[in-house]
Amino acid sequence: MTNTKGKRRGTRYMFSRPFRKHGVVPLATYMRIYKKGDIVDIKGMGTVQKGMPHKCYHGKTGRVYNVTQHAVGIIVNKQVKGKILAKRINVRIEHIKHSKSRDSFLKRVKENDQKKKEAKEKGTWENGDTLQALPNKVHCKCKLEHNYHEAENTLWNLPFLNDLKLVVFNLWVTTPFFHDVNSVYPRGSSTPVIAVMAIPTFFASGLEHCSPFVLTSLAIKM
Repeated sequence: MTNTKGKRRGTRYMFSRPFRKHGVVPLATYMRIYKKGDIVDIKGMGTVQKGMPHKCYHGKTGRVYNVTQHAVGIIVNKQVKGKILAKRINVRIEHIKHSKSRDSFLKRVKENDQKKKEAKEKGTWENGDTLQALPNKVHCKCKLEHNYHEAENTLWNLPFLNDLKLVVFNLWVTTPFFHDVNSVYPRGSSTPVIAVMAIPTFFASGLEHCSPFVLTSLAIKM
């Protein structure tokens, strides 16, 4: 199939209205006030064909530099090969809305100013730096139950069968990845990392008499 060169090629879903949002444009669209310097998001509306932005600007954020009766002039960046150009386009107000990209920043500035003011009154110092949030810990309670009689009936003739009676306990694992319900292996991986994680837990549980070979075998068997 040939590649058409139309101006609105490939915009069947881009400029279409949401489900049950067709029809007359809401009046609130025309009640918004835009001033020079405002940051706006460009989102083409197929209901109004006049003053539509080109599809390359759909979803972009720019700054208003000119205001007319029915439209605004916007400075928006456009990447052309290896360059980023500041393009000036004219778009009707039906196809733009105020951007919320700076709301969180302005809110944080306001909160920091309030904290600094309170700290100055108390004679202390307040750190206004943004600290990175720590990752949430994942707790997975894995109950390791090894049946001695089940292991005794196997063809293994190993010296650690008597030690299997002692290994019935609950193991709490705190790791940065998720686990399956019945396994401590990381989801999507076949590496027996439980052999590394479980050995310190075994010794911490008072099972010092178990050999490392026993612990590794039990961990891999699970």
